Amino acid sequence: MKLGVALPVSSWPDEDDGWPVERVVEYGVRAERLGFDGLWANDHFWIELFGPRRPTLPDPFVLLSHLAAKTTRVELGTLVVCAPLRSPGQLAREAKALAALSGGRFVLGIGAGWHEPEFRAFGIPADRLVSRFEEYVEALSGLLGGGRFDYEGRYFELRDANVFGDAVPPVWIAAGKPRMLALTGKHADGWNGGGAPEAWSESLAAIREAAAAAGRPADSVVASANGVALLGGRADAERLLAEHPPPPMIKPVIGADALRKLVGEWREAGCDHLVLHFSGMIWSSYGIEQLDLAAEALGL
Repeated sequence: MKLGVALPVSSWPDEDDGWPVERVVEYGVRAERLGFDGLWANDHFWIELFGPRRPTLPDPFVLLSHLAAKTTRVELGTLVVCAPLRSPGQLAREAKALAALSGGRFVLGIGAGWHEPEFRAFGIPADRLVSRFEEYVEALSGLLGGGRFDYEGRYFELRDANVFGDAVPPVWIAAGKPRMLALTGKHADGWNGGGAPEAWSESLAAIREAAAAAGRPADSVVASANGVALLGGRADAERLLAEHPPPPMIKPVIGADALRKLVGEWREAGCDHLVLHFSGMIWSSYGIEQLDLAAEALGL
């Protein structure tokens, strides 16, 4: 099982403290040096979910292109690109370029979108997100495949469209509900899912069933999940989590032993790539030194 690192947006517990891009790059370069397998970036203008509006990362394609030049080995992925923010043509163009520039290390993770405050702010339709996404994936797949392509759907239309470039990244889909899981099994090279290992495994079984029904090998979809860990002194970590409790769906583990146990549970569940957030919250960090503590705990 590969172990990836989520690139932090901010410092936890002071999540209003957005990181300058240079510090995010330092975090990613250090993660590769320590032996981690992947660097993952999210895609939001800002987040307004667990309280006031918070900063987020710069454009993931710009950030990951820079990291492609700064690294040599790690996978570089989006977790995930919000499809409604880009046309299929623009996304295909950017993805092919980054796949080429990274020497084939780029993974294009995409999702249907969910963050309605962003949609309202930028005048993006927020209705029928799954229906729109289903067409989006079909249009994107045609554009990534090369050659000229026609597509006619309810929401997207392409006429003799093509995007140059030979490099094609694997496409992962973030999904949790039945219709999106079926779409993942039918079309995607990989999947990112949430929840505890048992529920996650049930979703993976649904994806494999959908893949087989589409005539694909049942194990053709790479399966990924997320883990949250806070390392260092246990008493301090417990105090911080008590003072700054994460939302109920975020369940950080504390300490090296708990991190090793978490990794073992996900490996047993069938996870191929575990994306780790070293903090009391997702997409943040309790300091760059968390990477060193985690690498030591995991024997990297």
